[in-house]
Amino acid sequence: MSSMNAGNVSDRRLQDELNTLREDLSQLRQDVASMAGDVFGVVREGVGGAAKNAKEKGAELAEALEEKVHEHPLATVGIAFGVGLLVGALVRRN
Repeated sequence: MSSMNAGNVSDRRLQDELNTLREDLSQLRQDVASMAGDVFGVVREGVGGAAKNAKEKGAELAEALEEKVHEHPLATVGIAFGVGLLVGALVRRN
């Protein structure tokens, strides 16, 4: 019975972490879109329609990324873990 409770706790913890990751990725998408909007606002003055197209493409890519995260949450966690290990190894080296 204890292992069943541990399994439930582990599943719940993983689900909580996945939900947190989804929220973080959603916030990241919003932040990137906002930053892109700021940058593209300056560029738009000189370039015109090209900036609008690039911003739309960026938003489309961000939405596609978010959809993939929702479709493959465990793969996303694995990728995030791998990136974290890589960054940790690079930081530790220096």
